[in-house]
Amino acid sequence: MPALSSSLAPCPSPDPGAAVDATGKGGGSPLPSSVVELLGRVADPRKRRGVRHRVGAVLAVALAATVAGARSFAGIAE
Repeated sequence: MPALSSSLAPCPSPDPGAAVDATGKGGGSPLPSSVVELLGRVADPRKRRGVRHRVGAVLAVALAATVAGARSFAGIAE
């Protein structure tokens, strides 16, 4: 028997591509299979001119740097 979850949130489907809504039932958008895919869904507020990198990639690098201990924009850049 699997251990009970301590979270009050419903457990998502074991299939990461399954469509679920906020109640954990079907009918919602598919769950992302990675953090980069999830961050790629963020709308890009920048103008097209001068954009070199996708916003999801920029956010993923910033997230990784923050998790690694960066505490400022300069730290993220390093």
